[in-house]
Amino acid sequence: MTRKILFLLLFSAFTISCSNPPSATPEKTDSDEGHVFHTEVSDSLFSQVEKWKGDLISTNTRQNNKLKIIDDRTKYIDSVYFELVSQITKLENDVRDLQKVAATNTSPNSESSSFILKSTVTDEEFRTRYIDALASYQNGNYDASLNSFSELLSIDKTHELSDNCQYWIGEIQYARKDFRKALSAFIKTLEFPSTNKADHAQYKIGLCYLNIGDAKNAVEAFEKHIAEYPNSEHYRSSVEYINNNK
Repeated sequence: MTRKILFLLLFSAFTISCSNPPSATPEKTDSDEGHVFHTEVSDSLFSQVEKWKGDLISTNTRQNNKLKIIDDRTKYIDSVYFELVSQITKLENDVRDLQKVAATNTSPNSESSSFILKSTVTDEEFRTRYIDALASYQNGNYDASLNSFSELLSIDKTHELSDNCQYWIGEIQYARKDFRKALSAFIKTLEFPSTNKADHAQYKIGLCYLNIGDAKNAVEAFEKHIAEYPNSEHYRSSVEYINNNK
């Protein structure tokens, strides 16, 4: 009898435990795992896009800096004719002229001295020395460049590059911040007939006046610039300087 009672009790306990199973931890569904994966991918893509954006901005900045350097250098050499002239040298004729001067047995006056100096430099040599002087300027060797341009002017003020020599003397003085000397050089540039540097020289005259504190003459110089050179690359800058200094 006791065994039957014990058996019934054990059977009842087993039945109750089967009817009430312990609560299980809910399993993750496919949608939950997909949401986590989507979040991780989004974060990764966002980080990569931000990195590409930073690289693009950095590359763009470097390219802009390079373009500015190229633009600055182009302004300095815009009017230089690097095509070496293929015409026949006049050296033989110059030698004959020198021989005639030497045969006169007279002391050469200043006019004949100037003639001899001009005759000793051919057109090709003048151009070569001009290019060398410009290269010295671009490399920041202002002393050598100034001496070379000045010497070329003393040799021949009628050469087609003489006005350019005078202009670059102004640029050298401007780079040295000697604005009064630069102003004088740019004004002399305009004295050359049919100079191809008139546009730039007139614009720089206005800048020189601004830098020495003469706003009145600066405005007049810029007004003359926009009136005479409406297609100049400096036209808008001149207009801005006029509006800011009136």
